[in-house]
Amino acid sequence: MKKKRLYTILIIVFVLLSISVLLFLQQQKNNSDRQLLEVKASEWVEKSPKDYSYTYKFNCGEGWGNYYVIAKDGIIESVTEDENNAAGLLENNYYSIGNLFNQIKDKYDSDKSEEDGCLLQSIEINYNEEYSFPERYCFKYDCPPGVADGGGYCYSIADFKETESE
Repeated sequence: MKKKRLYTILIIVFVLLSISVLLFLQQQKNNSDRQLLEVKASEWVEKSPKDYSYTYKFNCGEGWGNYYVIAKDGIIESVTEDENNAAGLLENNYYSIGNLFNQIKDKYDSDKSEEDGCLLQSIEINYNEEYSFPERYCFKYDCPPGVADGGGYCYSIADFKETESE
């Protein structure tokens, strides 16, 4: 009986230790990803053209949107909404690449906090090779049943082009 109890205790200790190691490794990965984000944000500032355009896209559970963005001298000059969007238009700065970096930083800094009862599970980012901005990034959540967002949302920047100054 004592051997069985000792064996059970050892299994519990092993499981708890394994979970602790996995959580530690995940935190180390998040720290590394956050540091890479900082590097890419700095590279964007250094490499970004003054005048450019792109399509800003997002998709989440029940919402999606395509926005055509034009920047002059590094500042968002106009945002045009696709007529088939399921979401409205926000202020111009929301669609800036600098703000996209800030949104992602905020998610890393939130320490996996809950949003609408959902727990942030992962952040996935693909960077543009030439200019270093996030071409696509997704936030994945573990959500309770019935949450409209369905467990995550993704953003992307497509058709990025340097434009001529006028």
